[in-house]
Amino acid sequence: MALKIVARVQNPYLWGCYLLRKAECMERSSHPVTEKVLFHATGQSNIDSIARNNLDWRRSVRTKYGCGVSFSPFATYANTWCNGGIGSRRARVIARVLVGRSSSGSYSTVLPGEGYDTTDGNRGQVYVKYCDHEFYPEFMDVCGEAAYVFITLTVH
Repeated sequence: MALKIVARVQNPYLWGCYLLRKAECMERSSHPVTEKVLFHATGQSNIDSIARNNLDWRRSVRTKYGCGVSFSPFATYANTWCNGGIGSRRARVIARVLVGRSSSGSYSTVLPGEGYDTTDGNRGQVYVKYCDHEFYPEFMDVCGEAAYVFITLTVH
């Protein structure tokens, strides 16, 4: 029987940075800022680094809608467009993501345009974030089948 592991990330530093950034975005933005629950697919070897340091836009490989960290509201979509070089040893990050104003992104998008904080693509199937701490990796889902194990990753 295969095992599916769902891990809750508890990193007080990253959580504090996220909450601070959220409050700052809410206060400074003249447009509504929403918190979305989105998916990011990655290799299982990245789980520890993400739990400790968050997702890193500098490690992005697939940048079709911008050179930042890509998320999708659909787990299967995120998994489909994950870096093919990692093979089947994949994990999904279930993240809280702050989205204010979004514009259409492309391969050449290094940062969103003035007044925007996010780019998107494929009719809302992809959101790309460029600023650290505008997302928090709340859960990790190690891809597999059948039984579930729920654990907590606590980082001090």
